[in-house]
Amino acid sequence: MPADSTPTTGRSPRQVAHLVATVLAIVAALVVALAPLGVETSMSGSGEEVVRRVSFVESQGPWVLGPCAVPVGLAAAPVMLRDSRAIAILTAGLLLVFVLVSLASFGLFFLPAALAAVTAVALPDRRRRR
Repeated sequence: MPADSTPTTGRSPRQVAHLVATVLAIVAALVVALAPLGVETSMSGSGEEVVRRVSFVESQGPWVLGPCAVPVGLAAAPVMLRDSRAIAILTAGLLLVFVLVSLASFGLFFLPAALAAVTAVALPDRRRRR
């Protein structure tokens, strides 16, 4: 390959941004569900306070995996479905709404994925060529 050429990825900048948004949403869902971000306190038999770090799933139960999967599905929809600008705009908007609605609990973790999805909508749909 000549030194002045760049390799082609076969993907447009918009498709790459959608992939980035999907990966960020998956990482955020795993962190929210499995990282020990919460604190649980209890009293031992001797009257001492016991503090334990717990994950969201440990503290709330497995039902929280459903809400964590919503932004992953929204971010992945433009990647998995046909590459449509309308789908990309709709899912980016819904992802932003999800972040705002769940901001008081875990929505902030999904903000990078939402921003990547919005960026994907703003990018052109042209493939890099040699």
